[in-house]
Amino acid sequence: MKFLKKIVLFYLLSLSIFASHLPNRVNSKEAKVKEIERQIEELELKRKNLENLKATFLKTTDENRPKVGLVLSGGGAKGAAHIGVLRVIEKYGIPVDYVVGTSAGSIIAAMYSVGYTPDEIEKTVTDLQFYELFRNASNRDLESIVQKTQSNKYPLTISLNEDFNLSLPMGVLNGEYIYLELKKIFARAEGVKDFKEFPIPFRAMTTNLQTGESVAIDSGDLALATLKSMAIPTFLDPIRDGDNYYVDGGVADNFPVIQAINMGADVVIGV
Repeated sequence: MKFLKKIVLFYLLSLSIFASHLPNRVNSKEAKVKEIERQIEELELKRKNLENLKATFLKTTDENRPKVGLVLSGGGAKGAAHIGVLRVIEKYGIPVDYVVGTSAGSIIAAMYSVGYTPDEIEKTVTDLQFYELFRNASNRDLESIVQKTQSNKYPLTISLNEDFNLSLPMGVLNGEYIYLELKKIFARAEGVKDFKEFPIPFRAMTTNLQTGESVAIDSGDLALATLKSMAIPTFLDPIRDGDNYYVDGGVADNFPVIQAINMGADVVIGV
């Protein structure tokens, strides 16, 4: 019996709620027209509110959202780990407005800035013949067997001048072949001198050998910029540009977060 009463009360309550939501009955022509006009006003107001909401949404996502800077540090072979970070950034649709790189990070950052996808970057890095990169010249095929054997066993050369003074090399490699390989990698950016014009504005960090100061490269030859950024002292000869010599950016600043902020980043993702 109690259960039956509950069912009756439930239906009565439902009926009262349904009746409260029924539109007011209008009988005369004038009343019908007035009701239609009222509904038109409500729809116009709703449309106006939706247009304002759309404009606010577009303005927030495209113009006033925080600018994101990506900073990739140096670290030799560990620079390949940056590719995994790029995958996560793309997976979650995080926009990157600026990218800065040092040493190994400058190569990954530069490739990303000119439009390489993480998959393309990974393929390029894994396809590199590192033994080939570590030779000093691109014409090694013209060397004799003896020359090749000697250069493999004795990568360092010591010269003796007429005054019998010894001269030691500043690095194991002069970087010529590495530069040529970088030129191939960055062929798609050939002709673009201002790094702001890349799909993502880019800076490569290097160190001025004379002053010891950190230098941000924002224009010029992209392959040369990344070579300057990765010229590890004693491993690669300092890179001469005009009257200045440059070595690995990590000597002065291996984690150039400030440079990303100077470019305009509000939020920095640093690796």
